[in-house]
Amino acid sequence: MPVEVEELVKILKLLREHPEWKEEIRKEILTEEFLHLPAVFEKENKATKESLQQLTSTVDSLVKVQEKTEKALHNFMESTDKRFQSIETELKNLAKAQERTETNLNILSLRLNALTQIVDTLAQRLDSLAQRVDTLTQRVDSLTQIVDTLAQRLDSLTQRVDSLTQRVDSLAEAQKKTEKTLHDFMVAADQRFSRIENDLAELKKNGLETQLKMFPGSYLGIFLKKAKLIDPSDIPNIRNEDHDELSRADAIVEGISKYNSGKKIVVVIEISWRAHADDIEKAFKRAEIMLKYFQPSLPMVYSEQIPEEVVLRKAKDSKVVILTKNKNLYWEEPIEYWENR
Repeated sequence: MPVEVEELVKILKLLREHPEWKEEIRKEILTEEFLHLPAVFEKENKATKESLQQLTSTVDSLVKVQEKTEKALHNFMESTDKRFQSIETELKNLAKAQERTETNLNILSLRLNALTQIVDTLAQRLDSLAQRVDTLTQRVDSLTQIVDTLAQRLDSLTQRVDSLTQRVDSLAEAQKKTEKTLHDFMVAADQRFSRIENDLAELKKNGLETQLKMFPGSYLGIFLKKAKLIDPSDIPNIRNEDHDELSRADAIVEGISKYNSGKKIVVVIEISWRAHADDIEKAFKRAEIMLKYFQPSLPMVYSEQIPEEVVLRKAKDSKVVILTKNKNLYWEEPIEYWENR
């Protein structure tokens, strides 16, 4: 009996409302083979996908291998081209070298011929030299005999030289002793002369000191009048140490200054045949002491001979009067300095 459309619509509606019926209806309508078709299809589809994946992976690997092969082939081609170019260059160079070798061989051949001629000439000269050597050998034998004779004479001379050497050694030893004796004598003589010179200088100084003490006005008249000696013992209330130091001065003179309106001044004097730096220092030191007891007092050094320049500079720096026998070297500035101090 045919199914009407309305009934079919109702059936479909019921199936939508009860989806669990679909499976039962499918079992009733379809055969067993149709029922298993979805599972079979799903299994085949899965196997197909796996095969496709493997095939895709294989193709990718083949593509990578192909790329590497193409790159290696490209590199090989480039390397091969370079090597072929290098080989061509080398072949050209070898060809040129071959040409040069052939040229050099020709030159060497010519030189060899020339050398052959030279060797022949040298052989002839060698024969000539051999003859000369024979002649020289004979002369050497003759000279050997002469040398033997000379050797005998040399031995005799050697003995005589040895004898002379001994005598020279003896003379050298005697000379050393003489030189030592002479050196000792010269040292002793220098010491004695030094003592004599010192004694003579002291005598000269004492003579000058005596003269200055006897006639102070004649020595100091250039800036002092009515000069007279002072004894440190006559200085009132002088301290013992100051008395001792002033007593060592060569002379202490009092007089009237020609440069300060007739004011009395005291001059502390050191006397020397030729003044030295220590004379400047002594005069300055003792004048400083004298200032404690009498003002103005000034230092002075009398030098029979003109002092060295360094002594004069020291005197100027210390404001010490320097007088000599024939020339008054330095006096105005220090006198003014000490009188106004």
